[in-house]
Amino acid sequence: MNLSYQVLDLPLKHTFTIAHQSRDVQDTLIVKLEENGIYGLGESTTNPFYGMTIENMVACLEKFREIVEAGKWESPEQLWELGREVFGENPFAQCALDMAAWDLFTKKQGKKIV
Repeated sequence: MNLSYQVLDLPLKHTFTIAHQSRDVQDTLIVKLEENGIYGLGESTTNPFYGMTIENMVACLEKFREIVEAGKWESPEQLWELGREVFGENPFAQCALDMAAWDLFTKKQGKKIV
């Protein structure tokens, strides 16, 4: 099992404005889980209101990397439970990993997520 990620700055078609900020670009973290040539993708965006940054999402993933890559989990639910403590303060990072796990899990079974 291999865990990797990529940071993207996604330009928005229109400026996004809410009470505490406006932005034209959304920082996004893409998470990839790969095993035997099959991969699953997940993503999460940053959110200043909740204190979610690329840096703290990456730090959580790195802290959890050994468990993910050991591959001693049989389902995304089990991976979620294993990460409960590590991701307690960063549900955005856990969400991105969870999406990648579900994408990989279903592809390995020859199914699609719809």
